[in-house]
Amino acid sequence: MNQAYNHKDSPLDKHIVRELICELYSGKGYVKRAAIIEGIRQYHLDQGGKAPKIQLPLAVSNVLAEMANAGRAERREGSLGFWKILPSAKQVEERDISEGLKALEKRIERLEEVVLLVLSSVIGNYVSGSAKEYLRIFQSFPVHKVGLLQKEYGTLEKAIENFLSIIEEKSNSL
Repeated sequence: MNQAYNHKDSPLDKHIVRELICELYSGKGYVKRAAIIEGIRQYHLDQGGKAPKIQLPLAVSNVLAEMANAGRAERREGSLGFWKILPSAKQVEERDISEGLKALEKRIERLEEVVLLVLSSVIGNYVSGSAKEYLRIFQSFPVHKVGLLQKEYGTLEKAIENFLSIIEEKSNSL
């Protein structure tokens, strides 16, 4: 049982039905109305809610129709009783942010690979102990500290440019 359930000790009503439909079925694809009714009933009771004092099948049908009119649900064409609850704008935004962060992480990983390849080839041409030390430090630099570089230099690219200019200065002094 979920201690933080907002409707503990409350009988299942139309407002709770709407909330649970969104919470349990949003973005899950088409679900049979009968499964929604039973899923909501069971979830509410399992979380400490009380039995409905309403006709639950009718309440679910009404809520689904209202959600369809509002563009938040759709009935499957050509079949009765199958509904899809569309994700809210907030859920879409959270998914987009999550996908954006994953793409950014991949970009950072790729940038690190490219920088290490460039540095390896540059440093490989020199015998300077200090240049090799810079490469060793850079290779061991934890990814979670990239934010520190970005804070100091504005962007990761500027941090890498600065690092490369240090390597260039060291190699020119040989």
